Amino acid sequence: MEKARFVKEGFDRIARTYDLANKVLSFGLDGIWRRAAVKALGRRQKVLDLCCGTLALSREYLRQFGIRPIGLDFSLPMLLQGMRTGGVNLKVVCGDALKMPFKDKAFEGVMVAFGLRNLSDMWEGLREIHRVLAPGGKLVVLEFGKPKGLFGVLYRAYLKKVVPWLGGLLTGNRPLYEYFYKSILSFPGDGEVLEGMARLGFKGLRVKRLTFGVCVLYEAER
Repeated sequence: MEKARFVKEGFDRIARTYDLANKVLSFGLDGIWRRAAVKALGRRQKVLDLCCGTLALSREYLRQFGIRPIGLDFSLPMLLQGMRTGGVNLKVVCGDALKMPFKDKAFEGVMVAFGLRNLSDMWEGLREIHRVLAPGGKLVVLEFGKPKGLFGVLYRAYLKKVVPWLGGLLTGNRPLYEYFYKSILSFPGDGEVLEGMARLGFKGLRVKRLTFGVCVLYEAER
């Protein structure tokens, strides 16, 4: 099964329990990371929450700044679940992150939380983000990192042994959580990500490692 179909069907299946699994598997840190991303993006009038899932990042942006982003995701069940859990006043679009139904330079800000590695072509996704960002607009991306040292060894063991088992127990979809840990380990290092962004025309590139490098916050501008 091709990656895009596998990921979409997986998210469709776990929509109701996705937020719970995130909170449990991250020991509640996912909310802290999202708050950091929203703060890094700052107040902007036209904001896109790409790969928005259940709209957790959009709700946080609305909470901090009183501005409603537009959320885009390819999983309708995830969007519906997000609207049921407090996102009813948010704007959502069910669509493809690689072929977004938006005009060039449409947004002042774009934010992506843990969605970049799930795209069938991450670089094409970043190219599309660059297209819809207005000059001077900002992109913030949250992705999982690769901690080093003894903590990194323990973290990789947690990803391999605990995440598939506990994620499967909470959501009923162990294969998706097996894919998650593999996708985290195979994701490019932050240096490679920044180099790729620069090649696509992004500037003002910055990276911040959160929670000993478990999560990485990327910042870029057009």
